[in-house]
Amino acid sequence: MKKKFLLYIAVILAAVIFVCTLDIKTPEEYYTSHIADISKAEMTVTVTVSCETVLNNYDSLSESVKNADIIPKDGVIIPKGEFALHDGDTAFDVLRRILAYYQIPLDYSGDPDKGLQSVYVKGIANLYERDCGELSGWMFCVNGKFPQVSSSDYTLNDGDVLEWLYSCDLGKDVGDNYTISNCAVVHNKTENS
Repeated sequence: MKKKFLLYIAVILAAVIFVCTLDIKTPEEYYTSHIADISKAEMTVTVTVSCETVLNNYDSLSESVKNADIIPKDGVIIPKGEFALHDGDTAFDVLRRILAYYQIPLDYSGDPDKGLQSVYVKGIANLYERDCGELSGWMFCVNGKFPQVSSSDYTLNDGDVLEWLYSCDLGKDVGDNYTISNCAVVHNKTENS
């Protein structure tokens, strides 16, 4: 009986020591402690995240966003900079990694890690789709072109220029020629996936 008791104590003590030595981190803690994940790599991509269009459409901005004071004075959330690009990274992978490092909120639907569904970016830095009118939301642009696929389906190449832009007019105000009829087709395809 005494041996069993000592064995139980030893097992519990070993478990406590094991748990205490684990370095468990949230994704945010992991990324903020791994600057090399965004800054040092053989391949790089230039990235910016901007909501400058909101400044010209401030009257259309929802009161909750105005009251939260989340729009930067210059409209730039992440200034243009060079970041690490890992083999196979998508536009979404890079965005998620950079925002996690800077602890900027990101809200999206879909699950890129399971490969089950394309990702739709709903909000960056607490600025969401439709916060600045019915046609507003986040878009991405690579090398001056707006891909007609999800950011989780667009693989980046070394030297690409990735821009995440908040549009208040279905892309027209950020240089996209995307038409409403095309948008409806892509939007329905995404919802039914």
